[in-house]
Amino acid sequence: MFLDLMNMLRNCSASDSPIAPTELYNETWMLRGVLHWLSLESPRRHALSFANGAVWGSEIWMHTQFAQRGRSALNPDKLWESATRADAVIGHVKFGVNTKRDLRLRERAEQFKVLEAKMSSGLSRGVTNAPQYGQAARTVACMAQALAEANIHPSALEELAFYIVAPEEEIENGKFDVEMDLDEIRAMVEQRVHMYHQEECAAEKLEWFSSWFIPTTNHIRIGCVAWEQLMRHLSARVPAETAAEMQEFYNRCLLYA
Repeated sequence: MFLDLMNMLRNCSASDSPIAPTELYNETWMLRGVLHWLSLESPRRHALSFANGAVWGSEIWMHTQFAQRGRSALNPDKLWESATRADAVIGHVKFGVNTKRDLRLRERAEQFKVLEAKMSSGLSRGVTNAPQYGQAARTVACMAQALAEANIHPSALEELAFYIVAPEEEIENGKFDVEMDLDEIRAMVEQRVHMYHQEECAAEKLEWFSSWFIPTTNHIRIGCVAWEQLMRHLSARVPAETAAEMQEFYNRCLLYA
């Protein structure tokens, strides 16, 4: 094989490795490993469990209600934002609708969960054109947009959720409490919508906010899930060797974070 990728990755923690250990030992790969085993679990008894027929995807782009509008170079859109990338999505979704890694909810979807994985960092603060528009608010708003595009009311889903997966200590220290507060999320998105009050699309934004975003916040479950809790859950359900490897991988992720 031209690139001996497996050996390169196995040896990435060596002092003479040309690859940084963080290329492998990071929250993204940790989450992928956890979701692989959760997808095989039956019966499903965890917040991150899969409904029948659900799939998962990693590093998925979610469309935004505040996408760039067709403006000219002389009249640029100064309010736009790019799509939001989710670390993982679980549910009745399909990927690669418009691009290779974007998503759309399947017809009659019943489950839609978005996950953000962390090791040592917090949530990002904002976007270029809205510096106070935090990551949790952006994610929930993009989930509302996905529901709007699929014309599926949030109340029609059996499970709608947004979770941060992070170290137990970070969660217990309240690192994510403010950003994950639903009232704070509603206020941030309302402020974002009101940035368009002088634009032709102002009424459209307000309609989306009342018809899709508010119902999404009324039905969504948001919270934090600890890596350690996930491993305790899986350790009783996977081979002992796999559980030990999972713990070792997590330890290295913390070491290199």
